[in-house]
Amino acid sequence: GEVTNGTTTYSDFTDNTTLLSNEALYTNGGIVGNDAPPASSIVHILDNRAYYVVKNKLFQSLSADPDSVPENFFDSYEEDITAVSSTRSNLVVFTNLNVYRSEGTFDELGNGFMRHEKIFDRTGCVAQQSVVKADNGIFFAGKDGFYYTDGFQCFRVTDFEDTFAGYTLTTQQKKAITGAYDNVTKKIYWTIETTSAFTSPNILLVLDLKFGIKKFWKDGKYDSYNLDMKRSPNVYLCSRSAGIQ
Repeated sequence: GEVTNGTTTYSDFTDNTTLLSNEALYTNGGIVGNDAPPASSIVHILDNRAYYVVKNKLFQSLSADPDSVPENFFDSYEEDITAVSSTRSNLVVFTNLNVYRSEGTFDELGNGFMRHEKIFDRTGCVAQQSVVKADNGIFFAGKDGFYYTDGFQCFRVTDFEDTFAGYTLTTQQKKAITGAYDNVTKKIYWTIETTSAFTSPNILLVLDLKFGIKKFWKDGKYDSYNLDMKRSPNVYLCSRSAGIQ
């Protein structure tokens, strides 16, 4: 409302519904404003904070207030972000080319920081819906197969990289790669569309985690992994492995 010069009183007749829908006004304490969340392609929740993706920027909300996102609470990445996940309080950010660990947070006074550490540069995540959070880490589709990361190490867990490259040629194929984790059987299921000639996924890949996974090295490079791949007409079955080390 407005108060005419010289007037000593003012009566406010604004109804409670309107007042409650307005942004809270801070007059002291230095607390940052409750800016609305940006229109984002990806939203992830970790440790009572919401994270929003806008192209190559990762925004953080206030703690315990996911719809309040100060406009300067963000970190900029070198490429557009394709996926976000977390494991053991480690926030992991993916682009098409790289995998990063996000570090730091802001508090309600604007103190703190957000920065990122690159943990893998062989590939990033090429299919957002492929990201699966399991008990001990995150699994995702890279350019040449499926990968594992715990926010510090990252390695491939499948050994059919030459074939897999043909499964991510088109946007349609990338959208078809969708993963889910069965916590009872400890299996991850991924659907795959081998060619854009299909209108829906035609392969189901199963990764059995009951015995974990293990990476192998050869000539200083990531090489094959101990997955027993058996192919039936429409199924790749990953049926055997040994523990994460």
